[in-house]
Amino acid sequence: MSFVKITEFLHRGETIMYSMWKIVCFFNLKPHKHISLHQIHKRMFFLFYVDHPEKVDGNGKLISYSLSHHFRRHKRDLNSAERRVFYKLNYKGQEFTLNLTTNDNLLSNEYVLKKHNRSLTEKRSQTSWNLACHLIGTVMDGNEQGTAAISTCEGLRGLLNLPQGPLLIEPVRGHTPSVTHPRHPHVIYRKRWEQEQRQQGGDRNHDPHREWERPRRISPRSISKERWVETMVVGDSKLVDYHGSGNVESYIFTIMNMVAGIFHDASIGNAIHIVLVRLILLHGEEKGLKIIHHADTTLNSFCTWQKNLNPQSDTHPAHHDVAILITRKDICAGMNQPCETLGLSHLSGMCQPYRSCNINEDSGLPVAFTIAHELGHSFGIHHDGQGNDCELVGRHPFIMSRQLHYDSSPLTWSSCSKEYITRFLDRGWGFCLDDRPSKRDLSSPLAAPGVRYTPQHQCQLQYGPNATFCSEVENVCQILWCSVNGSCRSKLDSPIDGTRCGPEKVREVYCTLRKTFCITMHLTVCLCVSVVYLW
Repeated sequence: MSFVKITEFLHRGETIMYSMWKIVCFFNLKPHKHISLHQIHKRMFFLFYVDHPEKVDGNGKLISYSLSHHFRRHKRDLNSAERRVFYKLNYKGQEFTLNLTTNDNLLSNEYVLKKHNRSLTEKRSQTSWNLACHLIGTVMDGNEQGTAAISTCEGLRGLLNLPQGPLLIEPVRGHTPSVTHPRHPHVIYRKRWEQEQRQQGGDRNHDPHREWERPRRISPRSISKERWVETMVVGDSKLVDYHGSGNVESYIFTIMNMVAGIFHDASIGNAIHIVLVRLILLHGEEKGLKIIHHADTTLNSFCTWQKNLNPQSDTHPAHHDVAILITRKDICAGMNQPCETLGLSHLSGMCQPYRSCNINEDSGLPVAFTIAHELGHSFGIHHDGQGNDCELVGRHPFIMSRQLHYDSSPLTWSSCSKEYITRFLDRGWGFCLDDRPSKRDLSSPLAAPGVRYTPQHQCQLQYGPNATFCSEVENVCQILWCSVNGSCRSKLDSPIDGTRCGPEKVREVYCTLRKTFCITMHLTVCLCVSVVYLW
């Protein structure tokens, strides 16, 4: 099928079913390798459908053909409807309505992007503008409801997890809406292939808890307790080159928003939030990190490398609970040559500094499923059908299946996966996930730097990693005091703009550049002295 013929479908909204090797060049995707290449040519297909989504209101009335959406500043009196955005799209004659809002837990306040270019390291914090277009919510198909994790930064990109099976959506590349053709075509697709006995991902399969477990009081079983997985993501130079240095951060946000949506699915039986605290983009070879075809060697190297970057204290703003490598290198478990392996991780490695890490081969949007799968291993989840009966003949595969096979059933966690992860958490093995990172403030277009850098972090920048914040000192708004070797010291500098400086009453209070005033998350003005009055 030529490019010209393919583009004819873009205005007709028709299904395209074509073998992977013929369509891959047009959509710039790499084969999702669970089976060998010759098997992919025979059995693996993309089911494409091209549609022109619309932005609508809560009643389904057309608002615009312009789909990109960034949530702006929120006022305190906004109702819930004004914090949402709605879209309507069609897939093979079925009309879907998306009801989306911001994923407030995607990034922590301390999120930092670092770019490593051999001897040069660039570091910056993320503004709320890029975050406010990564959304979660629901998708309705008549009376049936599914979940959605969609990024609306430039068109619609992400996951629709429907009762009849998961769908992926992304804009058609190379199309620019115009006055005469304002609608933006999007590809809606799912992958399917015949069942194979190839392993989807890998885990270093031994249970380490006999070796490292220390006495802990087993907590009462409670699926309502929230857990927070503070995550560091690393993108290698091949990934950066492939997606472009200007696009790769937004791409990773989209992927991690999808991962967060998968862990929010009720079938997992536990409240788990995936929170990104740090993103490192490599623009060349990194000293001490070896990324090769051999997945085991790469995993071992990455786990050691990330451990050396991770502050020991769980309260440190840059501390992560798990590290994720996304690479365009064709990895293979057990040999140093390309093969079908998509990911590798340590079984039950979560909260163990040297083992809470995984590597994942980028395959486009479906890499989100690989990451979720490998994180499942970190939570002690075995493959379905491996020592359990959760992958019987005729039963649809789940997230922890040996291969990702998503077709006509929703992508969920099996009852076995739910039992594994609940047991892992109930036994106290997820102890590092109990601390809740501060959420990123989306109430203003640009979050002040003090919202991202806590007083403790500011002290560490001034006096070194062992410094702490002297919280008992008064007039915190005026002078930053730090504890060094047991005594409080100060360089007589004021805290940076946005630093929390008053007692927490109704809302958190922050300093401003004017020094004599503070503002809350919702822009409520208050007097910033030793006693803070709110009005």
